[in-house]
Amino acid sequence: MAMGRLPFPMLTRMNYAAWALQMKYLLRTNSVWSVVDRDEKATDAMNVSQNQLALSIIFQSVDDETLLRVLEKETARDVWAALRSMHVGVERVQEASVQSLRADLDNLKMSDAKSVDDYAEKFMMLVGHIRADVPCDVDVAVRSGVARRKWCCT
Repeated sequence: MAMGRLPFPMLTRMNYAAWALQMKYLLRTNSVWSVVDRDEKATDAMNVSQNQLALSIIFQSVDDETLLRVLEKETARDVWAALRSMHVGVERVQEASVQSLRADLDNLKMSDAKSVDDYAEKFMMLVGHIRADVPCDVDVAVRSGVARRKWCCT
């Protein structure tokens, strides 16, 4: 790999939210986010070249199967919208998973048979699972879980 060149984040079935955030900043860094973010079609030469650069960056971050599914799209905005719609169901599954983990976090109690270390380990494991599923929402999830926590030792 060349010096100073970062690898593009690869889109998988389970990482759309994190991928989209990384790609947004990568496209901004290359001054082409505006062609993805706005409604109008690329008309002048500058917009056409920005659209081509944005498409190139996006295409390098998806696998061959996904590339073939969005190849007929003409603009970076259309490709971005298609990728988002392909992964909406995955996000719903992740949301359900996080809700389940939050419920586990809310119901976590320290019993007489367990040590503080066991309790802390289970707590951190649940937080880690929430972090893995929804990186942007973890602080809110953890804070709300801790705020609602019943700190009894029954």
